[in-house]
Parts: sequence; C-alpha cells; structure tokens
Amino acid sequence: MIYVIDIGLSNIGNVTKVLNKNKAEFRVIQEPNELTPEDGLILPGVGNFGSAVKVIDHRGLRDYLINAYKNNISYLGICLGMQLLGTYSEEADGEGLGIIKSPVESLKDFGEHVPHIGWNGVNVRKEALLPGFEIKTGDYYFVHSYAFKFANDENIVATSVYGDKFISIIKSNNFIGMQFHPEKSQSLGIDIIKSFVSYVEKANYTDRNN
Repeated sequence: MIYVIDIGLSNIGNVTKVLNKNKAEFRVIQEPNELTPEDGLILPGVGNFGSAVKVIDHRGLRDYLINAYKNNISYLGICLGMQLLGTYSEEADGEGLGIIKSPVESLKDFGEHVPHIGWNGVNVRKEALLPGFEIKTGDYYFVHSYAFKFANDENIVATSVYGDKFISIIKSNNFIGMQFHPEKSQSLGIDIIKSFVSYVEKANYTDRNN
C-alpha cells in the first residue's frame, strides 16, 4: 500500500492522478497510521518550511516518519517533502527530521532569479535508487527557492545547476527526496512515480509469497 501524506500545504491532486492512472493501491492520510515494512510513503509539498514543521509536529507525524525511516519503510519526498529531511531551513524556524545531516539553504546567492521555476537538467549519479527503482538523467520541472547545497557524498543521487550546483535528488536508506516535481515532469517524471509504486508492490508480492 502507498500512503500519500497530505499536510495541507500542496495540491496532491497531480500525484494521486498519476497513482490512479497506474491503478496503484493507495490512500491519502493526514495523520499517523499503522505501517508494515511493505508499505510506501509519498510526501508531496509546496510551501513554507516552518509551517510544514508545525503541521508534522501537531499531527504527530515527526515520530511517525522517523520511525518509518528506522524501519526501512520506503519514502518518496517531493520538493518540500525532500527539504523536511534536513536539519533545518534558512526559510523559517523549526527543526527538520534530521535524516539528512545538512541544512536547506536559500538559492538567492546563486545570482539567478528566485524562485527557480521551470524545466532544468537533473544529472543522475546513481541510477538505481532502490532495487528495481531507477531514474534517468534528463529535464524535470522545478518550483523552489531553497535547496540542499551540500550533504554527505553517499546521500547525493543527482545534482542540478541554477547559477550554481545544488542537490536535486538525495537518499538515505529507503528514504528518497526529489527537489523537482516528478508528477509535473511529463513522461520521465511519471516513470519515477510508476517505478516507486512498482518497487513497493514487488516488496508486497515477495512478502506474501515467502
């Protein structure tokens, strides 16, 4: 089962539309639920980091997500859903989940117009994110003013350039964050969501038949 976490700061319709189109088994949740190792989480997000932190703390989602990480639940964080994995953000007060030991920083110093909106190249360093879950180098759709500028090398999956280099895909164990919007990135992006769903479904199938 895929659980799409709705923190009320983005339109999750585009993500659920892709899931519906691919006949994925999913539910939209706003609060913690019981998870099994074969479940997957998707957290889309557009909005203020501080507001998001308040929501996840108020709803008890902080411990829920940290426990999901510790229990190897597969997670796909989109845009703000990626930034929440960090320690903190220059955008607003509040602690991130700390899964990625790096802050989220402003793009203002890059000498380009902020926010960064539109298509941009994503240079993938590690195509296989999880067994059977891959992503291709190409152009994807971005809308953001903040990003990870550095992290431990083993966490960096892909980078992009907007005046300077920033991290566009990050990974720690089964938790993956994407700064761009795969649900708005046409066929390449839709393939990412399909691949994530396929990975989770295969995990379910393997568990049921062992």
